[in-house]
Parts: sequence; structure tokens; C-alpha cells
Amino acid sequence: MSDKILFIMILFGAVLAICIAVFALISGRRVSKIHNSASTDPTTGGFNSFGLSEAAKKIFPNQTPLYSVVAVELSNWNQIIHTFGNEEAKKVLCHVEKCMRGVLGKAEPSARIGSNVFCLVMKNLLGSDIRVRLERISETANLFNKNGTSTFVLDFRFGIYIPDNPVETFSAMVEKASSLFDDPENNEVFAFFEESAKNSAEKKWELVRQAEISLGGCDFTVSYQPKVALNDKRIIGAEAFVNWHHPKLGLLYPSMFLSDLDEYHFAHKLDTFVFENICNKQTEWKNAGLASCPVSMNISLDTVKKPGFAEEFADICGKIGAEAKFIEFELGEKIISEPAEFVHKIIDDIHSAGFRCAFDNFGKTAVSPEILRELNVDSVKLYPGFFSAENNDRSNRFIVEAIVKFASQMHITSVADGIENLSQMRYLQQSGCDAAQGFCFFKALSAEEFKNKAFREGELAYARAEHFEETPSEDEENGTFNGNIVMFTYSVEDDTVSFSDCFSPALRGQKNIKGAHSLFSVSELIHENDKRDFFRMLERCCVKDDWTENSLRFYLGENRYEWLDVYVHRASYQPGVSTVISGTLVNKAVWKKEVKHWQEKAHRDTLTGLYNREFFEREVTTRLENGEVSSGAVVFIDVNDFKTINDTLGHSVGDDVLCFVAKRLLGEFRHTDIVARYAGDEFVVFVNGISREYMEKRLAHLCDILRYPYRNGNVERVINLSMGATVIPDDGTDYLTLLKGADCAMYSVKFGETSRYAFYKEGMEMSKMKQKKRK
Repeated sequence: MSDKILFIMILFGAVLAICIAVFALISGRRVSKIHNSASTDPTTGGFNSFGLSEAAKKIFPNQTPLYSVVAVELSNWNQIIHTFGNEEAKKVLCHVEKCMRGVLGKAEPSARIGSNVFCLVMKNLLGSDIRVRLERISETANLFNKNGTSTFVLDFRFGIYIPDNPVETFSAMVEKASSLFDDPENNEVFAFFEESAKNSAEKKWELVRQAEISLGGCDFTVSYQPKVALNDKRIIGAEAFVNWHHPKLGLLYPSMFLSDLDEYHFAHKLDTFVFENICNKQTEWKNAGLASCPVSMNISLDTVKKPGFAEEFADICGKIGAEAKFIEFELGEKIISEPAEFVHKIIDDIHSAGFRCAFDNFGKTAVSPEILRELNVDSVKLYPGFFSAENNDRSNRFIVEAIVKFASQMHITSVADGIENLSQMRYLQQSGCDAAQGFCFFKALSAEEFKNKAFREGELAYARAEHFEETPSEDEENGTFNGNIVMFTYSVEDDTVSFSDCFSPALRGQKNIKGAHSLFSVSELIHENDKRDFFRMLERCCVKDDWTENSLRFYLGENRYEWLDVYVHRASYQPGVSTVISGTLVNKAVWKKEVKHWQEKAHRDTLTGLYNREFFEREVTTRLENGEVSSGAVVFIDVNDFKTINDTLGHSVGDDVLCFVAKRLLGEFRHTDIVARYAGDEFVVFVNGISREYMEKRLAHLCDILRYPYRNGNVERVINLSMGATVIPDDGTDYLTLLKGADCAMYSVKFGETSRYAFYKEGMEMSKMKQKKRK
């Protein structure tokens, strides 16, 4: 009996040992799998930063003298994304990783440590030998273009650090190698970290440490530079800047420290500091009875990458008592260079929280076509470099005018930055730019100075540019375009011209002028960029007697140019004797402005300011019939329980609720979309050039932002919408079909068949319940 018990115990122990061994094997594999996942870059399949650090532990510090650390930057990364898109860009990263592994040995680990930055550990050979191996990586990566048939190449920069301190951390080595990319003036392909760079890195770190201390004290201050409307020179807002009164270095301006602090992820703290200052000042001005003054501020990539940053700032704004609609975030080059999906999400989040949004330094760097196609910012700030050298660069002028015209067509405000003199200001007025800021009007002011200079009797004041004439000259007073039509006769051989009216100060009070060619070519009568077109018109008239017409800009006084319709023809021609050209200048600006005013008024709903039903039906029908729409959607929206709101809270609150919904819709959809009030509490939206998936994200996001309740005094109510949509061309290509389908989908939500929003499905028809309601 005891033998049997012993046998059973031995057998049980063996089985238990086998189970433990199997469990340990499975657990080990699972742990290994988790570890591998945590160490692997999902894009390239190679190491990530964590994986590289783990691999480096086997090398450093014991073998420090035998290895060097190299940071590899794909310097034309933004060009790759903007040209080929995100998916192809990922393939490029995999290609680079594969090429590096082909050159490196097994004991030389590598990893992707940033969006376009790799890091590798190489055996510490001579600097010349390291360079040869890195050149081999670059050559291998560009083998696809060995025949030179492609104009595209992969451009690399290498930061090389050869460690000499056996106790130095690996992360410090990587930081030093990567720091060689931070200097914008350093264009070397192969840069070696030297003592000067080491000192620079230490200085940066010391700057960050001091910034932490200064932020807790009063060393950082915020100044405000007014923005001025160029049509009437009224102050329309300001941009906020942060200055640092460093205890040792003295006064530092933003350009002297922001990039260094951003590198160490300190920028978010500064952004919050500036934002809170803006909110406090706006609340202070409001309590003092001053007019609302919009203020903009630059926001860092570090901040916008934080989840929920817009809602966080909206909460701060609400607690202080400021209004989000008077604060604008300016997105700089680093943010604009990010993938289009990320940029769109940031803009959407900013608008959903009630803030405004702008692109800073617009035109300096390439912007993705995906961003331009669906540009939904409120303003663009033109790159200051366009206005240098007294605006004598004709190419720059064309670029500025193209951007201003583009912004105008998209209903986006254009703002010029860094305007320093009167000629720049006048040029911008001629180009149709909306506003400007710079020393020409104001330097950056302290908050108290801004309050004293920007307001007059509680309202935003008018500004005068430095050395700007306070009153127009006598010529300007006599040189206004009194009528809408001016006739002129130009004798080519005699080089004389006669005008029926002295319509421009450039004529100096004369109607009959000798030296007409000089007047047209040298004086400011005709806009610089239109003179060539004017002379081409005259040349045509010299060989033909047909009428020639164009629209050109003429100087009409008070530092402004206006577009006039120009009609010219050859009135008489005698070979070798005389050629006379007759012309007519027509100023349609007043007529067009009046017509546009009444057209716009006829197109708008008087309560909400949205487009009305008639305009919506006509505009969408025209676009569909003309074949302008290849993809898009029509959305039908109804406010739930609106009758209850009217009956219990009153019609004035009901009207305010409709305006509240209208603002939410405008904040969610783009400037190019058509948002209209269809009837009563019903709204419609036409969206062009998007997919069903994108439209679904829009509607879901709209539902999310409506969780913030409507507030009016003591009234607080969550507003719920029923939304239905049809997709072009899947659900139809004509207006009535699309509208009817969207209406059906909306009622399927309203009657509880689905929640929040729905897309039209085949067979979806109006329910009997809806038909009864409509009767």
C-alpha cells in the first residue's frame, strides 16, 4: 500500500513539474512577445527608442570607447509627405531602415526615434571611416535612382557623437547627436559633436532650468501688438507675445528662447501662461466697459499634441470669465507641416471649443494640397519675407496678391506681419490685404500701454501709420473719382492724352497731358503689375480697330487703387501722320458693392445669418447640374423638442437656440460648405468633395460638441439634433433625390429607429407617423 502511495505521489509530482514547465514556457513566450511589441517600431518593424535603449545597455558603458552614436535625419521628409502622401512616406521609412541594416553589423543596433529621425550605434572608427559608412547608407537608399532618371532623391543629414565619458548615459549621447540638427545655419551633411556643441547643449539645459524658476516669479511678461484694418486703419485686434526678463541675460524676445524651450517640451507651460494672461486682460477690459478686442497667440506643437488641449483652454477661459470667440490660436510651420489629418483635427478641436484659428507665416513653407482643399481657418498671416526690400520684387508681389485673392475667395481674413514702412502698407492696400501689424503702426506694447492706445471712449481706436499724412493733399482732394465714367483720347504720335475728368491725383490737376507714355509707364496712375497689360491693349489698338477691354487698377487717391473696367479702340488712323486711340474707364465698384449688398441680404436668413432656403436650393441645384460635384453629401437637420422650448421658455429663447445651433454648424463645417436654415427649426448643409467616412466623422463630432449645453441667464439646456445624410453619388446626383433621402434618414433618427444621425439606405421611406405630422 505504501508503495502505491509513493508511486502516485511520484507520478503527481512529475505531472505537476510538467505543467509548471509548460506554463513557464507559455508565460515566457507571452512576456517575450509583449517585450518585443514594446521594443518595436510599428512602421518600420525595427527597434523604437525603448528597444534601442535596451540594446545599448549591452554596449554602454563597458565598451564606450569602441562605439559612436549617430542621429540620421531624413531632411526632405515634409516634401515626401506633401508629394506622395502618408502611406508612401511610411514605405520610405521602411526602405531607409532596411538600407541601414544592410550596412550595419549585428552588434550595431539602430532605431527610428522620431517621425523622420533614426539613431544608430556604430563601432567607433576614425571620423573619416564613419563618414564612409554613412555615405554608403545614403548611396544604398538612393539606388532606386542610380540611372538619374528620377528628379527625386532622399536627402540625409548625420549628427555624429563620439563619447569620451565612460559613465555618460546613452540618452545623453543620443541628445548630443540629435542636437546637431537644431542649428538652422548648420547645413553640413556630416556634423560631429564638438565641445562648442556640448557647451551649447548645456546652455540650453540651463536656460530651461531658469525658465522653470522665472515662470514661478514675475520674469515673464506678455506684450500686445495691435492689428490694423487697412481699409480704414481701425485697430481690430492684437497679437500677444511673451518676453523674458532673464535675471542674468536681461530682456529676451521670443525668437531668442522659444525654440530652445520647445525642444525641451517647456513650450506648453508658456502657452498656458500667455493664454491665462490674455483671458485676464480681456476680462479686465470688459469689466472696465471697453469694447471686445480679439487677441491672437502662437501655439506650439507640444501643446496641440496634448489630448483635449482645446477643451482644457476653454475651461480656463470660462473660469476667468473671458469669451473664447475673441481668442485666436496661430498655427506655425511645425504644426502645418504635420500630416493633413492631424492638422484638420487640430483646427476642428479649436473651433469646437469656440476659439478662432489662423495659419502663421503662410507662404513660407509648402502646404499640403489636402489642407488647402479643405482650408477651414479664420485667417492667414502672410510670411513677412514677402515684404522685404521695399517690395521691389515683382515675383513676391504676385505671390502676395495670389494668397490675398485666394483668402478672399475662401472668406478668410488676410493679415500681413512685420510691416515697417509706408510703402509696404500702401502696397498691401493696393493688393486687397485686410489687415497688418508692425512698426509702421505700433511696436509691441505692454498691456497697460495697449489699453491706453488701442481704445478711445471705450471703442477700438483708429491708427495712423508713422509719417502718414493726417489730411489728404489738395491734389488728392481734387482727384477723387467723382463720376462712374471717364473718357480719354490718346494721340500716339504726339504722345498726348486728354481726360474728361481729373479723376486721379497722379494727373496733378491736369486733364491734357503731354508725355502720355511717361504718365502711363512711370507715374503711379496705373498699378505696377497692370502697366504691361495696359500697353498691350494700346498695341492691339494700333494694328486693329476692334474694341479691346480689360480690368486694371488705377490710383484714385487716399493711398488706394481700385479696379476699373477699361475699354479702348482705334478712333482714327492715318499712315505716317497720326493714330488716335479712344478709351473709357468705368468704375463699377459702387454699383457692384450695392448689388452685392442686396444680393447677400436676399440670400440670408434674417434671424441666424445663415443662407436661406431659396439660395440653398438654387446654388446646390446649379452645382449638381453643371457637373461641379463628384463627391459630397447633403445633410438634413432638425432640432428636437423645439416646440417645447418655445412653449416653456418663450419665443425669444427659442430664437436664441436657433442662433446657437447655427453657430455650432458654422463652427463644424468649412467655409466652402453651404449651411442654410431650411424652415423653422430645420437646417440643411451641402458639403462638397468628401467621402462618406469623412462625413460620418463630421456628424459624430458635431454630436460630441453639442454635449456642451445652451446657456442663457438661468436657462441651461442640452440641445439634441436629429440628422440625416445622403452621399453623392451613391444616393443620387440631383438635388430633389438627395434632399428627400436626407429628410427620410433624419426622420428615422427622430422616430427612434437609430440614434443621433443616420445615412440614407435603400428602401428607407417616410413613415405614416411623419405623414400625419406634416398634415
